[in-house]
Amino acid sequence: ERLRCLNCQAAIPDGRLALTRRSMQERPPDLLFTTTEMLNRYSANPELGRLLGWMGQDSPSLVLLDEVHTYSGPHGAQVALLLRRWRHAARKPVTFVGLSATLRDATSFFGQLTGLPMASIDYIAPAADCMEEEGREYAMAPRRDPVS
Repeated sequence: ERLRCLNCQAAIPDGRLALTRRSMQERPPDLLFTTTEMLNRYSANPELGRLLGWMGQDSPSLVLLDEVHTYSGPHGAQVALLLRRWRHAARKPVTFVGLSATLRDATSFFGQLTGLPMASIDYIAPAADCMEEEGREYAMAPRRDPVS
């Protein structure tokens, strides 16, 4: 497996980036990007279960959840259950990191999502003097019917 830029011909050497499920199974990566859908879909698959941390000693110790504010409603409940099942199957401590710029009560939300006690959740935000205010652009889609 080799990834090569068609313009400059720069290449990532073989073995540095796993591009297929087979290569990931043969040489589990240090860093795996996946989705909650993929984690759920292959939870009972003996070949991918080890790779995804459902079985064995190789389960990840860090899970990054991007845009956690999208995990709400029925989908959020399914993700919360999935994370609890996965954490139980991993049988070792796991650090969850949730990223969102729009949550109002992030600590409570993240505790409910991951099933972790509030005392084990740290809320981290940039200091006010580290932030630089800029303009905000909005995408508008005018509709002919104001009720639609």
